[in-house]
Amino acid sequence: MKENTGGKLTRDLGIGIVLYAALCEAVSVMILGFDRYFLIGLLIGTAVTLLNFRILVTTVGQYMKNSRVRTTALYVIRLAIFFIAGILCMRISTNSIIAYGIMIVGVVPAAVFGMLKGGHLK
Repeated sequence: MKENTGGKLTRDLGIGIVLYAALCEAVSVMILGFDRYFLIGLLIGTAVTLLNFRILVTTVGQYMKNSRVRTTALYVIRLAIFFIAGILCMRISTNSIIAYGIMIVGVVPAAVFGMLKGGHLK
């Protein structure tokens, strides 16, 4: 894996996450038809995933500076964001929490796609 050249890796991962969300919506339209609650769950999941990725980048930077208190605080904040967004989606509808879960779990294939697209994995 190549080193992160500036924000290129971060940008490519973000693009991969957004493309994954679009793919999920396209597949859901074919299976469920258009469901606004599923779309809301995907949008919340995408926003949370992108936000948490940015916080993760900051967390790693703090860890490298040996700032354990900040690293721990940022980790707890990331978990709280996942939890609060999950509760919100659960209150919206079943399809919304399913879409949120698909988006959160799908961050791995989206990240790999983004890294492949950007030439970071060879």
